[in-house]
Amino acid sequence: SSNTIPSPRMSTDLVALNTRVVTYLARHDGRDKLCRATAYGSDFLVWLLKTWGHESVLKWIKQIMKMKAGFGVARKCFRVGAPLKDVDALAKMKDQGYMKMIRILMHVGNACYYAMDTIELATIFEILPYKTAEIKVLRYRIFVFKTIFNLYLILKGISDKVQEIQKLQKKLKEEGSEELRQKLADAFEAKRKHTVTLSLVIADLPIACWVLTDWGKRNIGSGGAGLSGLIGASMAVREIWRSVKVK
Repeated sequence: SSNTIPSPRMSTDLVALNTRVVTYLARHDGRDKLCRATAYGSDFLVWLLKTWGHESVLKWIKQIMKMKAGFGVARKCFRVGAPLKDVDALAKMKDQGYMKMIRILMHVGNACYYAMDTIELATIFEILPYKTAEIKVLRYRIFVFKTIFNLYLILKGISDKVQEIQKLQKKLKEEGSEELRQKLADAFEAKRKHTVTLSLVIADLPIACWVLTDWGKRNIGSGGAGLSGLIGASMAVREIWRSVKVK
């Protein structure tokens, strides 16, 4: 039998894939979303095992929950200092009027949300004398607050891009220049990103409902919240992977 030698093209593709994976993992948001997918996927898997699992596999639930706890702590470590990104966004903000106020409220809410993550991390390590469940509830109340303004900004962004696309398409019929085609492509891509962001926010809503309401605890449960979080995290992983460029 003869040994199969990888072709130069295959070797180049493998090197490019390896470089892309390394670049992805070097991003803290990339690692964060992978840990998020694992943590919420663990919740969903545990629900599946409890609902339909055979007795022989139920013994794995304890190990899965330990894994979930570990990835959850890792996520909070990745987010230490995350509020500074919102402080930076506020410092560079150029909006005026009511849009300025909405962005300020959204970024302040976002900064507080991530700050609560750090407080929850310190509580897990018993540095602070709080209860993690209470901190989690407070964090998701802040999440609801900032999501109201975030949804408005996302929907307005989509609406603005739709109007821009319509204007560019009309101009393109009249002129047909390459510059206009590029602007149109950029507008479609920006609209797509806004739509993905909207999907990510919507995927988080069942989790907030599960944490904050009795109805959510009864009707969504850890299984529904886990599935919702897994879907949202998977979409985020895919979006970050798309943005990773390898030269």
